[in-house]
Amino acid sequence: MVGANTGLTGVELLYDKVLSGLVSRREVIKDNAGHVIYENKEGNEERPRDIYLTLDKNIQFFAQEAVKKEAQKNRADLGMALVQDPNTGRILAMATYPEDPVKLPPVEWVYEPGSTFKSITLAAALEKDIVSERDTFFCENGAWPFNSKVTIHDHTPEGTLTLSGVIERSSNIGVAKIGLKLGIENYYLYTKAFGFGTKPGLGFYGESSGILRAQAKYRQLDLAVGSYGHGLAATPLQVISAYSALANGGRLLEARLVDKITDFNGREISREEPSSVRRAVSEKTAGRVKAILLNVVDKGTGKNAAVTGYHVAGKTGTSKKIDPKTGKYLTGRNVASFCGFFPADKPLYTILVVMDNPKTSQYGGESAAPAFQEISKKIITMKGIKPDAPEQFKNTLKDSSRPISD
Repeated sequence: MVGANTGLTGVELLYDKVLSGLVSRREVIKDNAGHVIYENKEGNEERPRDIYLTLDKNIQFFAQEAVKKEAQKNRADLGMALVQDPNTGRILAMATYPEDPVKLPPVEWVYEPGSTFKSITLAAALEKDIVSERDTFFCENGAWPFNSKVTIHDHTPEGTLTLSGVIERSSNIGVAKIGLKLGIENYYLYTKAFGFGTKPGLGFYGESSGILRAQAKYRQLDLAVGSYGHGLAATPLQVISAYSALANGGRLLEARLVDKITDFNGREISREEPSSVRRAVSEKTAGRVKAILLNVVDKGTGKNAAVTGYHVAGKTGTSKKIDPKTGKYLTGRNVASFCGFFPADKPLYTILVVMDNPKTSQYGGESAAPAFQEISKKIITMKGIKPDAPEQFKNTLKDSSRPISD
């Protein structure tokens, strides 16, 4: 922060000694002529070093402008936009509105990911060969009495849907049924495999691991609602890192914000290379999920994220906010989001947009997806990314004329 002699937060705090140099003490005694007759040094004298971040200044500007525009339009309490290279883990943009030089919401702020988590449940079920694209699910016409006290609802009444249709139309009931087939043990295993419940690895003070209760505490209802992203909490950085794993073929990478460190003369001292945490799912499974997420943008809840001439894969999300004091959901307060990647055949960019408590629309497809689209278009123009071939990722599902939201 300007005016401070020490780092207060983020990179400046984490690398404070590197940026400032190690403080040395030097004791000197001189004679009357000014000659040094005694000298004692304590500590290692070292000049400050320079840190280069992975942030792309142009993409950061695009993200900042887009999230500001949509946050103001939807009168959101907070807006966030993150852009990541899915093949290296490099964070290319980390924008928030309103801006706060002290807080880092993308790594500290937690929320229920809602329907964006359905992609993780889908990946786990496909990986374990529990479901296939040929399966159909009866979605109870929009209301499913799970037990005597709880009924699971969809945003719009749905009958029987294919596996892709469940994700395309964002059916909570359909995904809950997939989760129940998956089982608690597998659900928990793959939730952890995609990085939920653990810190993404930036190392910042205040970096959150999110909220994921112990597996032993899960019951069937927890599994059902957890399958569509309720009952657990994550940071935006965790969500975008999970989607980057789907984009790159199934590898969860450490998120990176520091690129390299140089000495006083500009010579490179160290460089942070891409680091794989684990393989979350196979490349084949990631490809199957990607194909279904294309349908979400082409003809599902994510239409507002579409970019003409380019294949975009992604998922919308809407979740309720929890009162941290009572642990209960707050009436009328929601979090809307959209996370996706492009070009879908060989993804270069993963983008997450989150709107906290938008007043105009609570749905991610309406309040978050447009910012994704705007950022994507500007990156495409700046980088000169060529349009996709028309026949790549040919979709086979029939289009739907009914409006859907999530």
